Amino acid sequence: MITPTYQSFTHTSDIPYDRHYYEVVINGKKHVTEDYNEVRQLCYNTESLVYVKDYKKTKKRVSDTKGFA
Repeated sequence: MITPTYQSFTHTSDIPYDRHYYEVVINGKKHVTEDYNEVRQLCYNTESLVYVKDYKKTKKRVSDTKGFA
């Protein structure tokens, strides 16, 4: 019999994670919110599109090389 091993996770910060906001489009009307529970309520039983937007802009490329060069 195989005994499962579990790893515990500890967080490193208590600062709220507010990196994303959401755009929900229902019947052509856009709703913008930061609350995921509100997104769930808006999308419940509707045909909607959800876009997850990122607040923070980061530099994507560290060097001028491409790939694994």
